[in-house]
Amino acid sequence: MFHQNLKTMNEEQLSKVKDNYAQLILDNMDYKDMERLLFDVVRSDMETANEEELRAEIVDFYGDDQWEQFTN
Repeated sequence: MFHQNLKTMNEEQLSKVKDNYAQLILDNMDYKDMERLLFDVVRSDMETANEEELRAEIVDFYGDDQWEQFTN
């Protein structure tokens, strides 16, 4: 059975397994898959932002002109 091979790991060991697994997933993705995954993560992070917060971030990183381009 699957669970018979489980052993108790400490946090550091479990973290290392998670890092290795994440790297394996990325290693098996092509550029388009990675691009889509990154887009989804970035877009999800914006989900709770209101207009004021979003505008402030865009202006801080890219300037007023970019905000104007997005909103006109």
